[in-house]
Amino acid sequence: MAKTRTLAVVLALAALASAAGAGAAERLVLKVDGMVCPACERAVESVLRSQPGVLEARASFRTGRATVLYDPERVTPEEIAEAINTRTFYRARILGSGEGAQARPPAQ
Repeated sequence: MAKTRTLAVVLALAALASAAGAGAAERLVLKVDGMVCPACERAVESVLRSQPGVLEARASFRTGRATVLYDPERVTPEEIAEAINTRTFYRARILGSGEGAQARPPAQ
């Protein structure tokens, strides 16, 4: 259910950004190591949302991932990941980015 709700939020925000004449919003999936609780999720989301160009951010300590909807004309995936790496104790790496970004399963 949470996955469906997150997808609905991401799609709604993409539609709003498009309707507002903003550049095409893109989706970024990050692997975030070190999150162990809901407070960790909130900390990661707060840092992500404070980045210029980030339209929406969701983090999950259960999956160890963060999904970000962003404006590629204002911020890059590398800048988004670096914000987590420099402003928190967590470590982020890019799993996928672009309009059709798909979350990849973690390496076994």
